[in-house]
Amino acid sequence: MARVGLVPGRPFDLGAAPPEVQTGFQGATMAAASRLFEGFKRAGIRMNGWRMLFAPMGTYGTDYLRRQVIAYNGLGANVLEDAFYPSTIADSEGKPLEGAARYPCTSPPTSCRR
Repeated sequence: MARVGLVPGRPFDLGAAPPEVQTGFQGATMAAASRLFEGFKRAGIRMNGWRMLFAPMGTYGTDYLRRQVIAYNGLGANVLEDAFYPSTIADSEGKPLEGAARYPCTSPPTSCRR
C-alpha cells in the first residue's frame, strides 16, 4: 500500500500520485465490480430452482472475495447452523426474473445437505 502512497494516518491525494497509480486506481473500480459480479453468479449451488449458499457462511477467513460476494448479496450472513439464504435470479425455465411478472413461490427444502 505504501508503494502507491497509501500510508496509515496520512491523507491520500490521487491527483498527486504518479500517472500509473492514477490509471490503476481508476480501472480498479470496474475490475473489482466485474470480479464481484462473476463471483456472485457462481456462488452456491442450484437446488430446485434456488441458488443455495453453503459453508462457509458467516466465517470467511481470508477468502475476501467470498466475504464481498456475501455482503453484496445481503450485507453479511449468519453461520449455516443458524440460517440459510436461498436466492434466485431466474424463473423455473432459466429466464431472468422480470418485475412485471408474477411467479409462484415454493420454499426451498428445509434441510439442505450437499
